[in-house]
Amino acid sequence: MKREKLRKIATACRLILAAVFIFSGFVKTIDPWGTAIKIEEYCNSFGMEWLVPYDTVLAIWLCAAELMMGCMLLFKVRIRLISIFAVLTMSFFTLLTLVIAIWNPLDDCGCFGEAIKMKNWYSFLKNLVLLPMSITVWYEARDRRIFPFTRREIICTFLFAAMAGGLGAYCWRHLPLIDMLPYKKGVDLTRDVLCTDCLEGTTRLVYADKLNGGEVEFEVTDTTWYDTTRWEYLRTVTPFDNVTPEMLENDFAIYDGDENITARLLDYSGTTYMICVREIEALDRKCEQRFARIARRGTKRGAQVFCLTSELSGEIPERIAFDGYEVACYRMPQKVLSLLMRADLGLVEVRDGVIVRKRTCWDAEE
Repeated sequence: MKREKLRKIATACRLILAAVFIFSGFVKTIDPWGTAIKIEEYCNSFGMEWLVPYDTVLAIWLCAAELMMGCMLLFKVRIRLISIFAVLTMSFFTLLTLVIAIWNPLDDCGCFGEAIKMKNWYSFLKNLVLLPMSITVWYEARDRRIFPFTRREIICTFLFAAMAGGLGAYCWRHLPLIDMLPYKKGVDLTRDVLCTDCLEGTTRLVYADKLNGGEVEFEVTDTTWYDTTRWEYLRTVTPFDNVTPEMLENDFAIYDGDENITARLLDYSGTTYMICVREIEALDRKCEQRFARIARRGTKRGAQVFCLTSELSGEIPERIAFDGYEVACYRMPQKVLSLLMRADLGLVEVRDGVIVRKRTCWDAEE
């Protein structure tokens, strides 16, 4: 009876761990570029800059391993061996998130990628709950054999590894299957970034009418609401109420030198092609030719075409030549550029201020 109860508890723990690992691994595997950025932040924070050149490989490998571990837990593939890995993984990340929570070198641990942002102490508490679960799964399976694998287990292991690794590699070369970033397809930059509609108004005060009922809005300079016997304050409406917190936090901005020209560039009626180049020195020859063809065709059709690059490029030129065809070059903060385009080289197509398409260099001409 005691053994049966332990088995049921271990099964529940196994399924919870599997769900967490699969979700966490999946949302990061489909955004390996973002995971690589987070790994780079970790390396810089803990003095391991020598690992930064390998951030891409680490991002794909770590996320794929987590997704694979979750699948193996779900389907009970060599459960004793995988439970040992689960205990080691949870022990490491519990200690890591404790260090991050205490010293706060990062704002977010990146445990669930861009899908869920957790405060550092919440991340630690989450791991503190999952660690005993992994130990329970291992304890229940401690008497089972580790080797050899059965034929079914060998097939499942290779299948999960190929699926997870292939998914990460595909999303690195192309773009995340699910875009969870603030500047994704369908976002109206003129509304959500410039807020041209809401900025036409002014700050207003909303009061309840105690005499006749209902709500009435007043300008700040209007003295009518001074009569507290009739008016009861409810809330304040500002011009930025329609702007999401992510937009305000990430501060979408384009600079020509020190001049912020975001409004001028986004307030364009028609199609705009933003060619995103993280580092000009790393511009690929084939990508350069693709961008040149797009720029030529776009200009002929009356589209606005310009290049966006970051501080990583050092001194930014006023114009950049793609295979001999010159376009204007502007600066965008590195963090914002990484949120706009999850690739070193890519293209963002904007129509009347709305993002309609995002492509990497390899898909730019499709």
